[in-house]
Amino acid sequence: MYNEYAYISVRRREMRMRTVSGKRRGFSLAELLTVLGIIGVLVTLAVPALKGVSESGAMTQALTRIGGTLDQARAYAVANNTHAWVAFTENAESGESWVEMVAFASRTGLGFDTGSANAAVQYPQDARIELISPVEKIRQIRLDGAIPEENALNSDDALPQAKEVADFAAADRGLHLQIKDKAYTRSIHFHPGGEASITTAIPEVIQIVVMPEKNAGATPSERDRRQATVIRVSGLTGQAIIYQPR
Repeated sequence: MYNEYAYISVRRREMRMRTVSGKRRGFSLAELLTVLGIIGVLVTLAVPALKGVSESGAMTQALTRIGGTLDQARAYAVANNTHAWVAFTENAESGESWVEMVAFASRTGLGFDTGSANAAVQYPQDARIELISPVEKIRQIRLDGAIPEENALNSDDALPQAKEVADFAAADRGLHLQIKDKAYTRSIHFHPGGEASITTAIPEVIQIVVMPEKNAGATPSERDRRQATVIRVSGLTGQAIIYQPR
């Protein structure tokens, strides 16, 4: 008797719950439109932030790749008692929104005439050189030399003082490398002792300015100039240090 009574009570409770749940109504059109409106506002606010994060990530990746290749070339020159170079294509003047970079070294251990404006080698025809890194295309950056006026690093206190700073700005600096139809017109030279130079003289600092370049041929915005980052290569040690504006 007790079990039968308990069973009937459970069944009644289940029926009441079904009745209550059956009376529940869905969302109204006004409620749905309100929720969609809130979602739209949140997406609109989030897109610029996500875009900024993406641009910052691309810039960090570019700096890491350039700094890593410079360190690789220096280490190769010292370990093999030879001369090595990191060469770049020109895009500050050409208006391209990417830079190609490659590292190469002397097979013979001898240097080349980097003091001449016409000094050039060609790969693979020139047996005196060998590539020590693959050709890398780094997108959405501009390689320059002068720090923009709008940039925080342009102040006197932002960077360590150096008596002689060689800006890595103009093309026709250093040894030229030709690979098929692509000319790498700017290069940094690493000596067997680890020193770095552009031409024959070894400066105190070689300064490379890396700036975001979103669209080919477009003039960098003030925001891009503020985000410009400086890579300084010590002439005496060949070590590269990255300075980013805060």
